[in-house]
Amino acid sequence: MLDKDFKNLLKFGNEYENITANYYCGLGYNVKMNDSNIKCSEYDMIINNDMEDIKIEVKSDRVSAKTGNLFIEFESNNIPSGISVTESNFYVYYIINNNGYNMYIIPTLDIKMLIDDKKYLRMLNAGYKKYSRGYLFRISLFEKYKVDV
Repeated sequence: MLDKDFKNLLKFGNEYENITANYYCGLGYNVKMNDSNIKCSEYDMIINNDMEDIKIEVKSDRVSAKTGNLFIEFESNNIPSGISVTESNFYVYYIINNNGYNMYIIPTLDIKMLIDDKKYLRMLNAGYKKYSRGYLFRISLFEKYKVDV
């Protein structure tokens, strides 16, 4: 059984998945969300513009605005996750702040190149009960991916 804190985190994450789906629908894409009853660690949704399927991973972060850093998970509970297993073409990353949020649409391959080039500050444990391990990056590395919404 999931504890209350984890359920709240899932609800929070689902809210931003819905915001992302609405964003892409507004741009004319067809959106197929993953079934919330099925755990899919490879991506959160597929968007389609009648030419190709594009897989999207959605992340929402309430700490980044305060720290100036962005967290990209690669492991959870000692099991590869996040960037290590994703099949997504893009990460849609929300940095939550007092005025709402900033949205970044980041090509997954660009994140992987930054990791390969060791452009992260360090690796650390974070997230729910610090079960996740990931790379910590300066947000400034991703400013070119910021979307006006």
